[in-house]
Parts: sequence; structure tokens; C-alpha cells
Amino acid sequence: MKIPGTRSCSLAFLCLLPGVLSPSAAQAQGHGLGFDFMMGYSEMGGDWGGVLQDGVDAEVNILYGLDRLRLGFGFNWVSYGLATAVGEVDSGSQVGVQWAVAYPFRQVAWVQPYVEARLTWDRFRAENHVDGFPDPEEEDGNNAPRYAGWGGTGVVGVFVPLWGSVLGDVSARYGWLLTDEADLEYLDLPVVSSGSRWGVRFGLVWYP
Repeated sequence: MKIPGTRSCSLAFLCLLPGVLSPSAAQAQGHGLGFDFMMGYSEMGGDWGGVLQDGVDAEVNILYGLDRLRLGFGFNWVSYGLATAVGEVDSGSQVGVQWAVAYPFRQVAWVQPYVEARLTWDRFRAENHVDGFPDPEEEDGNNAPRYAGWGGTGVVGVFVPLWGSVLGDVSARYGWLLTDEADLEYLDLPVVSSGSRWGVRFGLVWYP
């Protein structure tokens, strides 16, 4: 037996659902102070792609909405596998800071796409001892030298309203970097000073 009004109730629920999944924070993300917390996977290409591999990364950013733009400043950390000439793999790390400008588009259905440009500064080093990575400043040679440089990154992603003032953030990125020259001839590798990188990330954005 068909229950009277069932179809009407279903239609009403579907009409209300976008409002339930689109809290005021979704429309307010272009205004005020916010924070995001991201995790993801990264890979290197170019010269550095032969040295660093399989990165797991995390970052935190402070956001501020200015008219239609979203400004950001944050810190990131990536743990890479470090490949040596003899096939050994040890861990290497990258720490850095980034300055970002994002442009969120109009909300489509229950997501809001955005594009973002970043200026980055990063520092690379081995996290523990690897033969062939002596530190000139350390007599015992137990630490790797540090190589730092600047880069740029483009990001495309979407915001997904979750609950209250919290949004989900899913994105992909591609960028390049130029670093100090790293002479790795003792690892049967050429001098490296540049590279590309790509990755995917997911996390949460909070507007208090």
C-alpha cells in the first residue's frame, strides 16, 4: 500500500538537503580567519626525482579571506624514501614554508572548486646516517648536508561542506623547484639542483 505523502516528503527532503550540507561556513570561506590541516602523498621528478621518492606529507596553514581571494601562509613537512647508488633506501625529509593565493569559484552542487598559486621555500636533508652523505660541519659525518631552494606550485581542488564551520578539502598539485647544487657523484648520480613535484592531499578547513 502506498503511504500518502511519501513522494512529497521525499521531494521536500531533497530540496532541503543542499541547505543541510552547505552550512554558512561554505559561503563564508572568502571572509575572515581560517585554518587548514592537510595530509597526502608526494612524488619528485626531474633531477631530484632520482634521489627522493614516495613522499608522505603534512601541512598546516593560516588562511585569510580578502574579497574573492583566499590568502594563506603555512608550514609543510614531507618524509621521502632516499635512494642511494647501491640500492639502499633511507629516509630523507623536506621542511618548508609556503605563501599562497587561492581563488574559490562559485559553489557547484555541494562542492566549491578552487585554484591556488604558491611560492615555496624548502630544505632537504637525510633524516639519519646514509653512507656517502657526510656533513662537512660534523667531524663524525653522521648527518647529511642540507640543500634549500625556492619553487612554485599550482593547486586545483574542491571544498566539501561537512558540518558547522568545518569543510573538507581535496586537492592535486604540480610544481617545480630550484635548490642549491647537490654534488652526488659519489652515489653515481649527477649534480642535482632542480626538479618537479606532484601530489594529492586531503584534509579539513576550519573557520572559527
